[in-house]
Amino acid sequence: MSLGFMSTFGAPHRPRRTKFEHVEFIPQAILGVPIGHFAELGYEITPSRDELDRFEGTTLFSEAVNLPVAVRYYAGYPEGTTTIYLPQDVKDVDRITKIIGSLLEEFKLQPRDVMWERKDDPEL
Repeated sequence: MSLGFMSTFGAPHRPRRTKFEHVEFIPQAILGVPIGHFAELGYEITPSRDELDRFEGTTLFSEAVNLPVAVRYYAGYPEGTTTIYLPQDVKDVDRITKIIGSLLEEFKLQPRDVMWERKDDPEL
């Protein structure tokens, strides 16, 4: 599988510091859209890495949900997918479901674009 951005990761890459660098994000939804969708919306998609692996993505503050939100595509994940991450202190499944619904509107997506979300497996 060619990811098309591997050359970007050829040299050691230090994660870019952001105002959200101390936020611990947890995956809450997997979308069946590529990370490029977010670039088309005007978000700056950059390569980075964390303690897990390399990824492309962005972190933003969503005024629609009044929270920081990360969208990421990790190397090795299925092509054409993007994961939405919310801060770890957001734990209520009903609240998460409402947040994901609001983010879908903000990101110009439809419910059919959601492949998985927390309500599908709340114990995960």
